[in-house]
Amino acid sequence: LAQNQRAFRSETYRGEEMPTCSKLMENWFSEKSLKPLELSKVRRTGKPNDVLFADKSEATTEVDGDAVVVPGKTISEVYAVVRSFALDVSDGIERDSTETSGLFVIRTALFRFPDGLYVWLGNVDGGVKVSLYSRAVYGYTDQGVNRKRLDSLVEFLANETSNEKE
Repeated sequence: LAQNQRAFRSETYRGEEMPTCSKLMENWFSEKSLKPLELSKVRRTGKPNDVLFADKSEATTEVDGDAVVVPGKTISEVYAVVRSFALDVSDGIERDSTETSGLFVIRTALFRFPDGLYVWLGNVDGGVKVSLYSRAVYGYTDQGVNRKRLDSLVEFLANETSNEKE
């Protein structure tokens, strides 16, 4: 018994690596349903587990906030900041990207449920317009996680792209 307890603590048993609880949860809760998406094709879930920041003229569904305009930057500069937020700050993975859009998978901290973070970028006078959509794959509600994520991303964008940082 003591040998088995030591084996579990070291995450190996009989010479084989044991998956961690986090890895088991990630395997059980797949993100395969998250696919690239055009802003005009976003369909809200009807549940309190998704959030959309976009111009009403570009979205074909209800929006929760306006698109963000980042002045004085290029699309590639703004995408790099969004990517940094998703990968470094939120510990996500980049699932798909083009020159003007991206899909990131960010997992919740405790149960490792996958959430999709979508970004669309477009040039506007003197800057870049950023539309954002974050949604839970599983569950009826997300306890406000996706709203907090987008609010944090908007704040991160403002801080990281301010002209004072140059």
